[in-house]
Amino acid sequence: MIEKNRESYNNIAKEFDASRQYSWLEFDLCAPYIKKESKILDVGCGNGRLYEHLTSNYKLLITDYIGIDQSEELIKIAQKNYPNTNFKIIKDAGNLEFEDNEFDFISGVAFLHHIPSEELRLAVLKEMYRVLKPKGILFLTNWNLWQWRLIKKYKLRLADFFFRHKDLDAGDFWINFQATPRYYHHFTKSELVRLAKQAGFLVLKYKKGKNSIIVLKK
Repeated sequence: MIEKNRESYNNIAKEFDASRQYSWLEFDLCAPYIKKESKILDVGCGNGRLYEHLTSNYKLLITDYIGIDQSEELIKIAQKNYPNTNFKIIKDAGNLEFEDNEFDFISGVAFLHHIPSEELRLAVLKEMYRVLKPKGILFLTNWNLWQWRLIKKYKLRLADFFFRHKDLDAGDFWINFQATPRYYHHFTKSELVRLAKQAGFLVLKYKKGKNSIIVLKK
């Protein structure tokens, strides 16, 4: 599923970039956790729009930023848009090529919901915990699929939120973008909080609207 998602994002990179030229309201919530000297890791950075938001809208002087993504095509776009910024291809978020206690702030905007299986999601959270400094912050957003407008738009079956279906777990869906399927997992609050605590994190904040937001501390 991870490889299928990588192929999907490579195939739709230009269209995805065009649809992600704006900031989400959720971006505003992460800025207060970032300090001038913060070393930042942006997991699932895509076309680099979080970097754009923080440096342009918030005028943050970010001097130590690394953006990573599994999509080669999206990384190419990010590198073209921000040639003096560090963007890297890393295909396995459960095996990050960084030292222990390296980052002050890690963002995962619309990222974790693309990771299949609870086992892999927990492994990814544990890996982000490893590379965070003590008292470091992990800021995660995930799609909230439990909305009638999305259920209708994507023709989601209500039963699939609660029960296993075919080779998918409860809450798993394939959703098309530009006729290209992408894997998503819908998190309940209790599920996400439980995984975060199992990975070792302290939950600072949880908010749910169009997207779910969770702020975690090491």
